[in-house]
Amino acid sequence: MSSIAVTGTKGKTTILRLINDCLVENSHDVACVYTEGITHNSDVITEQRKISNYADVKYIAAEHYLIEATSYMLSRGNFDSSSFDAVILNDIEPYEHAEIHRNFVAYFHAKKRILRLRKEGAPAFVNRDSEYYDKFVDQMAGPIISYGVSEDASCNVRVDEINADKMHLTLRYKDRSYSLDTSLLGEYNAVNIAAAFACLVEVGVDPENVCESLQRFQGVEGRMERYSLSGNRVVAVDYAHTPNSLAKVIDLLKQLYPEKKMITLFGCGGNKSKYKRPRMGAIASDKSDKVYVTNDNPRKENPMNIFEHIISGMSNRNYVTEPVRKRAILKAVKENPDSVILLAGKGAEKYTIDLRGQTKPGSDAEMLHGVCVELDLTMEKI
Repeated sequence: MSSIAVTGTKGKTTILRLINDCLVENSHDVACVYTEGITHNSDVITEQRKISNYADVKYIAAEHYLIEATSYMLSRGNFDSSSFDAVILNDIEPYEHAEIHRNFVAYFHAKKRILRLRKEGAPAFVNRDSEYYDKFVDQMAGPIISYGVSEDASCNVRVDEINADKMHLTLRYKDRSYSLDTSLLGEYNAVNIAAAFACLVEVGVDPENVCESLQRFQGVEGRMERYSLSGNRVVAVDYAHTPNSLAKVIDLLKQLYPEKKMITLFGCGGNKSKYKRPRMGAIASDKSDKVYVTNDNPRKENPMNIFEHIISGMSNRNYVTEPVRKRAILKAVKENPDSVILLAGKGAEKYTIDLRGQTKPGSDAEMLHGVCVELDLTMEKI
C-alpha cells in the first residue's frame, strides 16, 4: 500500500486525475480522495464536498491512495508525520485563502508542511518554475525531484506545438526524452503533466506506458471545457478563480483564437479572500475586450460589495455588471458573436450558494445550454 499527496494553489485535481487514470490503466487498484468526492478506480463513491471524505477513504481497500492535501488540512495537522510515500508540491499563489490563513507566510508554511510528511527516503516532486522553489526546498531532507519548463528541472517539459486541438510535448527525465500529444492545453497543463509523469515513473510505471496513458487523458470536468456555438462563438468553462489562473486562461484563449474578440465573465466568492478581487478585475479588464461581472457564490456577503472590490481594480470601462449569473451568460453570448467567451470561476460546480446560504442547482455548462435553447443556438462540445 502506498499513499501519494498533492498540494498547491492550482493544479491539484488535474495532477491527481492524471496519476489516477494512468495507475488504473496499468492494472493498479487506486482510491482517490478530494474535498469534493472519492473515487475507487473508475467508480465514483461520492461527489459530496466534505472533509470527512479523508476519513471515509480509509475504509476502501486499495493498493494506492491519492490525496488532495489542502492548505486548510495541512495547517490543522490532519495528516500524521511520515504519512506519504510521495508528495507533489505545485506552485503557490498569494492572496488565496486569506479567509483561512492569517497572512501569506502562514499559507506558504501550510503548503510547505507537506514536504515534512514523507516517509524516510520518499521523494518530493516540486515545481521548479515557482518563484518560491528555493524557499520550498530549503533545509528539506530526503530526495527532491523538480519538474517544469525550467531547464534546471529534473523533469523538464517543453511545449513544441500548440493549437486549438492539441499540444505536442517533449519530456526529458533521467537522460531520456519522451514525446507525446495531449488534448490538455496551456503551458500550465504541460507542467501538470510533467509532475504526474515524474511521480508515475518513480512509483514504478514504465515511462512508455505513462506516455500512452497521458495521451489518452481527456481532461477534468470544468477545466478548459470548450463549446462551439452558432455565430462563430467559442465558449470556455474554466475553474480559474485566482489572479494567476485567470490571467493564464485568458492568455491561452487569446493564443488559440487570435482572430476573435476576448470576452470574460466572472465573479468572486463571498466570505473569501478580498485581496484578490481588484487584481482579478484588473487582469480581466486589461486582457479582455469586454467583461461581465456577475455572482459566484456570494454566500453571506453582499454581492454589490464584491462587485465594488472587483471594479476598483479596473482601469478600463469595458465592463458591465449583472448579478444573476445565467442572465449574464445570456447577455455575453447574445451580444458577442465572433468571440471567445470565458465563463470563469465555477468550473464543474453544480450549484450556487446565495445570501441565505441556500444551494441552488445549476452549473455554468447547464446554464449555457439553457441560454442556447433560449436563443436558438447550436452548442457542440469541442
